[in-house]
Amino acid sequence: SQCLIQPPRDRPYFLLLRGYGKEDFVLYIMTRPQHIFGRPEKPGVGGNPETPPATPENPETPQKSDSGPFSVVDTFLSAPDILPRHCLVQATPGWGGGDPGGDPPSATVRPFRGAAATLNGSPLLRRAALNPGDLLGLGEHVLLLYKDPRIGEGAARPPWVPPPRASLGVLGVLGCAGCGRSPQERRDLVRAALESPKAELRYRPQDEGTLLREILNVDLGGDSGEGSPGGDLGDSGEDLGGLAPAFLLGLCLEHAAREFPAGHFPELLGRVAGMLRETVWEKIKEIGDRQPESPPDGDPPPALDLAGVTSDLRPLLLWLANAVELLNLAQGHVLAMERELDIEGPCPELERDLESCDEALGVLDEVIMSTFQQSVYYLTK
Repeated sequence: SQCLIQPPRDRPYFLLLRGYGKEDFVLYIMTRPQHIFGRPEKPGVGGNPETPPATPENPETPQKSDSGPFSVVDTFLSAPDILPRHCLVQATPGWGGGDPGGDPPSATVRPFRGAAATLNGSPLLRRAALNPGDLLGLGEHVLLLYKDPRIGEGAARPPWVPPPRASLGVLGVLGCAGCGRSPQERRDLVRAALESPKAELRYRPQDEGTLLREILNVDLGGDSGEGSPGGDLGDSGEDLGGLAPAFLLGLCLEHAAREFPAGHFPELLGRVAGMLRETVWEKIKEIGDRQPESPPDGDPPPALDLAGVTSDLRPLLLWLANAVELLNLAQGHVLAMERELDIEGPCPELERDLESCDEALGVLDEVIMSTFQQSVYYLTK
């Protein structure tokens, strides 16, 4: 009734709960700080030789490659929906160096582009924290349990374990049927979310166009008095500040990068850049229509009204500041995508996304340059 297989005590490992074929093993041990799950390449595809079969003495034969440490596949799985490089797990050494007072070990998991994966039953689209006791699903056939004997699992309930139901009585009647929380517990969660210092803007993909139009229709200083270059949003007339559009658009970009599929962010960035260009162009035309025409030859030029010119240029200068701020935020996301490309290696989908982002950044550069040139032109005219 006892088995001779014992898990390691000094490094993380995965316990196979559900596999696909008889060649799958029960334990998969992390022998490196990063661990890649994948499947063997077919012989003759891409010039890669056939990978030698795994054995119980060496169940995790790495796939040799000169492309870097993130190209080596540590664990081969036989399920048909597993990609050649499907999932990457990275774990910190933590207490392995013998310093109990240091930071505890931690781990993260992220799927490669196009790989189907779940974490505790929820779709896994990008990098997420991986804790002992978490369930990692790869494709439709493989289910793994992550364990780290260096830190244990503690007394916390795993996320995939349903919460206990409220007892019968008042709490049982008024408690949430889905999560079992009482009304007071739900109010506490809402209050904590509202008091959080981190700003978030959540929306559904179908509402994205309407939201972007509302943000870009902000009135930046058009009717504001001297010294109050703010922005009015909606019918309330509330002053949101001169950089409100860039702030709100940045939250939209963060939400898309965090919650939506990977290919959605480049589309959103290009859409935002195009709409911002149209908005700025309309402002430039409005300013040109309000400026007096040049007098005929020999006639004295009209009297200069510097206050009127600066009042007309205030909205344009604020859009210039918003474009600069938005460009800075977008460049941060693009740098993260470039680091992701360094990890994934050659990836046509990610390379196309980067090309789309570069085009959008070029549009933002164009908006900044044209806005600056027009501002200088009207000030020196």
